Amino acid sequence: MNSTQPSAAPSRADGFTGGPDVRFAAKWFVIAVIIGVLAGLVSMAFFEALRFAVAWFTHAAANFYPPLPGGDPPAADESGDGRPYRLMLVLVPALGGLLAGLFVKLAKTNSERGGTDAVLDAFHQRKGRFGLREPALRAISSIVVIGSGGSVGREGPMVGLGSAIGSKVADWFKLRTMERRIALLVGAAAGFAAIFRAPLSGAIFAIESPYRNPEFEYPAFVPAIIGAVASYATFSFRYGFTPVFEASGFAVHNPLELAIYAVFGLVCAGAGILYVRVLRRMRDRVFDPFFARLRVPPFLKPAIGGLCLGTLVLYVPEVWGTGYGWVQEAIDGTLGGPGFRGVLFLLGLALAKSLATGITYGSRGGEGVFGPAFYIGAMVGAGYGQFAALLFPDIVTQPGAYVLVGMSGVFAGITKVPIAGLVMVCEITGSYGLLLPLVLVCSLAYVFTGSASVYSAQVGSRFESPAHSGSFSVDVLAPLRVRDVFDDKARVHCVSAENTGAEVVSLLPRTRQQTFPVLDEQSNYVGVVTLEDLRELLLDETVQRLVLVSEIQTTDYPTVTLDEPVTDVLQKFALEECEELPIVSDPAGKGKLIGLLSRDHILRTYRTRLQRLARGVGDESSVSNVR
Repeated sequence: MNSTQPSAAPSRADGFTGGPDVRFAAKWFVIAVIIGVLAGLVSMAFFEALRFAVAWFTHAAANFYPPLPGGDPPAADESGDGRPYRLMLVLVPALGGLLAGLFVKLAKTNSERGGTDAVLDAFHQRKGRFGLREPALRAISSIVVIGSGGSVGREGPMVGLGSAIGSKVADWFKLRTMERRIALLVGAAAGFAAIFRAPLSGAIFAIESPYRNPEFEYPAFVPAIIGAVASYATFSFRYGFTPVFEASGFAVHNPLELAIYAVFGLVCAGAGILYVRVLRRMRDRVFDPFFARLRVPPFLKPAIGGLCLGTLVLYVPEVWGTGYGWVQEAIDGTLGGPGFRGVLFLLGLALAKSLATGITYGSRGGEGVFGPAFYIGAMVGAGYGQFAALLFPDIVTQPGAYVLVGMSGVFAGITKVPIAGLVMVCEITGSYGLLLPLVLVCSLAYVFTGSASVYSAQVGSRFESPAHSGSFSVDVLAPLRVRDVFDDKARVHCVSAENTGAEVVSLLPRTRQQTFPVLDEQSNYVGVVTLEDLRELLLDETVQRLVLVSEIQTTDYPTVTLDEPVTDVLQKFALEECEELPIVSDPAGKGKLIGLLSRDHILRTYRTRLQRLARGVGDESSVSNVR
């Protein structure tokens, strides 16, 4: 490994080196397949539970039989003969919201962030730790909400469940922090791939979604593909290998049509911005003030939202549930009427779906907000394609193609995943006939949606993510050793194995230290106690007095020596995601404790040397001890 360019060549401990690593590849193949198979099995259970909920709420209670997408199995109780019970169309969403609210209350889940947004937050801020309980509870709640007509998608809950499975498998294999983050993304890819039956799109979505800018989490790409394929194969073994939507034979036959698609890219950007604003304002300016003014109990909020949604469904039944069956009809060209009235009807459906999703999201009825983006993009595409065909009948000969491109365009714009967006349609159609318009529309939608995103947990780039806080360019630090940046005058608070947790906790108000070295009777270093180790003790003074340091200390924590290159040390900081590393006398990681090396020491040196180089003072071979 070239120690002067660690950011380009992560250490072998992380599994990513300049050359092939067969052992690493074999390990990640096994891990990714396990995650994928488990996510596929969970997706099957989720899908079956959702079908049962639809049969109970939508079919039996409301006598409503919405169409299904071409790739979904037919409902066992499908009749289609009866007319919907109008009163039940209003009451069933309210009932579903009430049941979901009661379930959330009884389960005592209080997290405001769910679905894919929670996954991204776990990736960036929580070192890839994502418990299984919260997403499992939210998935059950989503089943009830979607089954009773709630306007949310089924992909969001499965991305959350898949990611939780990935994080849990990482714990089983005792993976390091960076690898745990990779496992989290593998799970996200597996969840998306199974429930949407699009493995390549799922893998790209997982590595592209953490960032708003055109960035990828490259190390997770191959494991994500393996996990997505394993999950897709497991799920499809039961439900078949056909995609969710049936679509084929679409292509661009006239180069002039690309100009029409270019304008359509701007239309998709506008539709995406409007959708995001509706979501935010329905929650922040409508439902939250309303609930606060009336002091509505949290468990009643989804029921009130369901009542509002049911009222809208009376006039626009096409916004019920996921609406994927109506998307299929839009692709087939059987939804809406002829002429400009059909155009207005289709665009009206897109607007109504935005409002319906805003109602469900704003009333805390569900978190799967990127699924409805497919519906909105499809209806905008259907309306635009039909309008363009009326104006340019010799150029636009396949209005249904705009449905598929619109799905990708709006989705890519509001989730900031342009590559996953265009790949998705290629997977759905099984051809690359729409590749040119997809690239054009997804790129324009991505650019012109600006900062509008359904994910508040996204960060701008890898540079801004805590996941890569140690992976910046460090060429100016190449000549330096630990002794050159170490502050030997800084006081270090140490503890012994016999100290209690309460004694360690008592040190916290007196120091900014986050890592407390543990010394034996001969003052030799034996391990550390970190804030992470103390987290469970902070709120329970009784446990603090009973637990000894020897029971919570970490003995395999990374250490450094005075002669170790700073560029190598930065890799340890990045891999462990810590703020301090013990400096010991023995290269084997033991011996006398010399002090603590803080990441801040290195950053101060880095900034100082950059400023000196910018002023032309000194050169890269000069060494300055910055205290």
